[in-house]
Amino acid sequence: MVVLNVLDYSPIDEGQTAVVALEQTTKLAQLAETLGFKRFWVAEHHKVESVAGSTPEMLMMHLATSTRTIRIGSGGVMLPHYSAYKVAENFRMLEALHPGRIDLGIGRSRSYRNVNEALNESKTKRLPYDQQVTDLQKYFSDDTKSEHRFQTLVAMPMINTAPEMWLLGTGLGSAKLAAEKGMSYAYAHFAKPSGQSVDVVKAYRAEFQPSVFYKNQK
Repeated sequence: MVVLNVLDYSPIDEGQTAVVALEQTTKLAQLAETLGFKRFWVAEHHKVESVAGSTPEMLMMHLATSTRTIRIGSGGVMLPHYSAYKVAENFRMLEALHPGRIDLGIGRSRSYRNVNEALNESKTKRLPYDQQVTDLQKYFSDDTKSEHRFQTLVAMPMINTAPEMWLLGTGLGSAKLAAEKGMSYAYAHFAKPSGQSVDVVKAYRAEFQPSVFYKNQK
């Protein structure tokens, strides 16, 4: 059986407003649930006047409250702009309030130069992307035994379930990282359509390493 999902940007139609766009996103999520779609993801875009989806975590909370069964997720949170610890706590809160229904999709798009600068102007250094991914896995697994620079730190609230983690990407590098970390992988074919998509997915499947979160590829 083919599983169908939705990725929505909350587009602002000509002559309409961001408020209307967000109302339409809510109605679309409810319709997708009624029609039997499995997942409804919302995006993170900054400085795009035709799109209202700028903060997926907050929109996800509203959508999860406005639906009952469909999985709600981010497609995705641009992790290099943020603290992995804060992202973990945001999504743990979502998962605590809506257990078994939350997906955390992460990416690393830099966005426009001034957006990137505004989101990172107070940082003295940047962590490698793969380190941030490792940090998220540490916080979601409550691992305080493995060696880590914040070894005893745990993300709150403490709960018995965890969001599903998805790594988003447009090429071989992201697929290999997802496989190495034992994460689900979403290939953004629509973003960079090319003949390499089959090779990227094959590489992910061939190199996938089971993790504490996933024993098999999604």
